[in-house]
Amino acid sequence: MSSAKEPVTRRFGNGLTVLIKEDKSHPVVSLQYWVGTGSMNEGHWQGSGLSHLLEHLVFKGTAHFSGQELARKVQERGGHWNAYTSVNRTVYYIDGPAESWQIFLNLLTELVFFPTFPEDEMEREKEVVRREMAMYADDPDSVAYQLLMQTLYLKHPRRWPVLGERAAFDCLTRQDVLDYHASRYVPNNVILSIAGDVDAAEILSHLELLVEDLKSRPLNREPIPHEPHQFGSRRVRKEFAVPYSKLHLAWRLPCSAHPDTPALSALSSILGGGRSARFYEKFHDRLGLVYGIEVHSNQSETDEGAFTISIDVDRAQRDKVRDLVLQELRNLA
Repeated sequence: MSSAKEPVTRRFGNGLTVLIKEDKSHPVVSLQYWVGTGSMNEGHWQGSGLSHLLEHLVFKGTAHFSGQELARKVQERGGHWNAYTSVNRTVYYIDGPAESWQIFLNLLTELVFFPTFPEDEMEREKEVVRREMAMYADDPDSVAYQLLMQTLYLKHPRRWPVLGERAAFDCLTRQDVLDYHASRYVPNNVILSIAGDVDAAEILSHLELLVEDLKSRPLNREPIPHEPHQFGSRRVRKEFAVPYSKLHLAWRLPCSAHPDTPALSALSSILGGGRSARFYEKFHDRLGLVYGIEVHSNQSETDEGAFTISIDVDRAQRDKVRDLVLQELRNLA
């Protein structure tokens, strides 16, 4: 008999949404704050990587704890914490022993809602991000993907890297970070997800006191630029010091509410969802033309996405494989 219960959902008066999944099968807990903001939502800072920089800086101290104290308190209770930024969300989490859920929740709430962004950490952390940019600039997969995004989208903010463009990033100030946090890190733009060996009623009671002073604020939703109609194919190539080609083919898709979404999702799995998929079996196993081939259909509820075919192939075979893949798609139609 399962020890898991149905999830408990609660929306506080300030707009904070809480999802709790009790599961007594193991004495562990995972707590995650999902903030509804990412590189797509940076407004007049678009393309700067402000969302990602802010994610780094919140770990440097809060209203009640220094960065070192935060790290020590998580580690001494056996917790593991981290965060990540994407195009439309920033997520902060702590995983660890369930008996420490209360201190983990206190620290994570401090981290998300009450960071201080110490002035002396600003330039130091910007240099950390610059090194991260340099690392991705040396990675062929990252370079190929970013080239794809900048070719697929001419106006849409998905064309910008999550880390930002160096020139715009270098211009960011501490005041920019403060203003962006104040405008986007509001409770009505945040979801708290907790799963593990916990009691939902106990968590909600504690959380109500923890966030009672947080006020909802109007969320300034920057309009997404309209992507112009594409009348023909766009191609771009970039030389890179690797002995094979990273080939990407992509088509823009409507949001996930479109009636074709289930079929596109199924198609991506059939064609390129692993080593038993049709494209891998044909182009890798039978013809020996590629090192790897994957197909993904990525869409969101509110925004467009892309149907992408990614291929690792010898340069000499690149154009031949591209034409064969396109012919396979025409045959499917």
